[in-house]
Amino acid sequence: MHLNINPVFEALRNQGRHVLAAVLEQKSLMPIQEYSHELYEYPASVEVESFLKEAFTDELREMAWTHAQVDEIVESFIRLRVLQTATHVTATEGPTFWAIHHLSTLGFPEGEYYGIGAFSGVPFSGSAWSGCLNYSKRHQLEDIIQKPSSIYRELEKSQKNRMQDTADARISLIPGKMRDVSVFHALIPERTSHILACANPVLQKLAPVPETGTLFSRWSLDFCQQQMNLLMPDKPMVFFDINQVIRRYLLKILVLENHPVTRIFTDQALRKNLLNAFAQDIPMFSAPSGNCSKQIFWKLGESCLYSPEGTEPLDLSMIYENLEKENWCPAIFPTFIVLAFLNGWKCLGSFEQIEYLTRFKNRLQTLNWLNQEQIKNVETQGLTTGRCVDAQGIPVYPLDVLLGTSWEFNKKQTLFSLIEPLMPRLLKE
Repeated sequence: MHLNINPVFEALRNQGRHVLAAVLEQKSLMPIQEYSHELYEYPASVEVESFLKEAFTDELREMAWTHAQVDEIVESFIRLRVLQTATHVTATEGPTFWAIHHLSTLGFPEGEYYGIGAFSGVPFSGSAWSGCLNYSKRHQLEDIIQKPSSIYRELEKSQKNRMQDTADARISLIPGKMRDVSVFHALIPERTSHILACANPVLQKLAPVPETGTLFSRWSLDFCQQQMNLLMPDKPMVFFDINQVIRRYLLKILVLENHPVTRIFTDQALRKNLLNAFAQDIPMFSAPSGNCSKQIFWKLGESCLYSPEGTEPLDLSMIYENLEKENWCPAIFPTFIVLAFLNGWKCLGSFEQIEYLTRFKNRLQTLNWLNQEQIKNVETQGLTTGRCVDAQGIPVYPLDVLLGTSWEFNKKQTLFSLIEPLMPRLLKE
């Protein structure tokens, strides 16, 4: 597949992807090694709030890290001030997320930790298929699930049908009724344990024991951590749930009346200016619907929070309680206000993220709310995307290589060649 590169930029602009077009015009023919180095040439000058440092620390201590390791990791995050925020929480990542990690770590500074702040505020039915063992058609069901077993027999028919309809393969670790559930809110179902009990010994060895009724997101991140430790052992990666970090941060600052984020809920004039500047809905939190488990968004209004289910008053104690009980998950707007525009992080992301982060920056510069010099210095165009494919253009998944597929990432390609497999989809939208 070789697209004529010249019309691509104009086609992207015609679709409203102006930031992506501008980045690719400048960088598309750059070797990815050089491009990756550039991603970390970011002189952060903003002091990180103690509340955010504590939120990172508290969340990472819930993972499989010692206290000493957590302290070292958080200091590295603050020193480097660049985070990967393109990915979603998923049990096994796909060719795009894996390409992102390869690209982002090629020029990664020695002695630092590559932080992957994955989003859990997404449904299992999203394109990352967060609740699945994801792999390609190179492998058969028996490569993933041992036979004979009742799980193998259950999956055999559905897998045959899926293989006819899709270019990839996957085995769901969750029941169908959880399809629309937010990963942030999900607890590990019994099905996860049942399937892994019959899985290939390679996967059984890598997967942490799934304890039914505990957070699916935390187990998934630990599982991805183990996979990447084996596949990319020279890259010091740290997977964590960025929504949980921001939830912890909000619990610390909502008791502070004059904090910029607290003022979103207490200062009506600020809310009016925000809504005028953004000229669109501003989702603040996601939550399960009261009627089912489907995810809904609570959006900012001039005098309330509103959703398809009605309105809620802008009451700090109510917001605090919903965050404390993990009923509400911080949405994109508060997440990036805290990370990028208050604490100076450069957030690496996909083609969608660089568009909306640049839009956020432009609109925030019209407001007398946050420090304008800080906003000006925030880098919002840290594009990281691509797709791992073989010489025939067939996608390569991390599970493929763990199960024996021989493949090496091409470190000498250009940025455009890494992204090229995604272009037909981008230009079709």
